[in-house]
Amino acid sequence: MTECLSPSLSDCPAFRGMSANAIQRLERLTEWRRLAAGDLIIDGQARVPHPVYVLLEGRVDVLRGGPDEALAPVAQVESVATFGEFAAITGTVGPSSVRAATDCVVGAAPAGAYLQALTETPEFMLETLRRAVRTIQDLDGRVYDLAECRNLLQGLHQRLTLWTI
Repeated sequence: MTECLSPSLSDCPAFRGMSANAIQRLERLTEWRRLAAGDLIIDGQARVPHPVYVLLEGRVDVLRGGPDEALAPVAQVESVATFGEFAAITGTVGPSSVRAATDCVVGAAPAGAYLQALTETPEFMLETLRRAVRTIQDLDGRVYDLAECRNLLQGLHQRLTLWTI
């Protein structure tokens, strides 16, 4: 991470519903950096608590370790957006890593300050809950698609097995 910046959180739709005072308080605590493509932002294998990130410019890849522990992309986040809120809200760190896919401008907001803004601003909490539900619904659809692919592959495997007999 290099070069400090000072953009505004009000530029991020994820903070819709947050009071002006809460935005100003969070902005004072947010550290902005310009990242190069390939920079690791969150190391999921380290399992270290991390801030809530605001992606003001660029795109990041969310990565998970596969069977051979090689990181593979499972999702992309494009600006303007946030990531890392689930860890702040649940108080647990997940296994996902996040890497800059392009050059990025990223803000790191302390998790505690983010949680304080959530509890002080019901409209912001509701907007955050809506985004979380949309994420869960998207993941639910992806799990269903994977189950359908698994069923298709099992059927193909059975047919191939019969052909080889």
